Amino acid sequence: MLFLVLQPSQPQPVTQVTPNPKLGLVIMPPTERPTFNEVHNAYIQAASTGIGRSNVYMLWPIIEPQQGTFNWQTYDILMGLNREQHLNVTLYFSIINNEQLGPFPNWLGQQPSLDANLANQTASALDTILSRYYIRGLCNHRRGSECLL
Repeated sequence: MLFLVLQPSQPQPVTQVTPNPKLGLVIMPPTERPTFNEVHNAYIQAASTGIGRSNVYMLWPIIEPQQGTFNWQTYDILMGLNREQHLNVTLYFSIINNEQLGPFPNWLGQQPSLDANLANQTASALDTILSRYYIRGLCNHRRGSECLL
């Protein structure tokens, strides 16, 4: 996995680069609380490098802070920037990261059991997310179709 930290710079002449759909980056400016313009400029700069996708990490506590109540604000902006730059998206939504569990929304508790309830809650959240950000070819994945946002 590659991470690209983009620094503000003087405008450079735009060189046409053929995007590589297999090359993706996590795109985020190097500031703790970036403005929309900083994020927008980071997407423009990253897309100009020839990447074909961005890697978006979706955190469950941010997207569903209360059970059944979704906060789309941040991710709608990111998905819109991906569309604007004609980037595919690799979406990461993980409840197990190496040896660490979570993060989980507070309404699930800090260390929920890895049981049917967690599986059902996770599936429900993912169904809602995938319905909002339509993924083309999801059902055909086994036949070699690429899943795109």
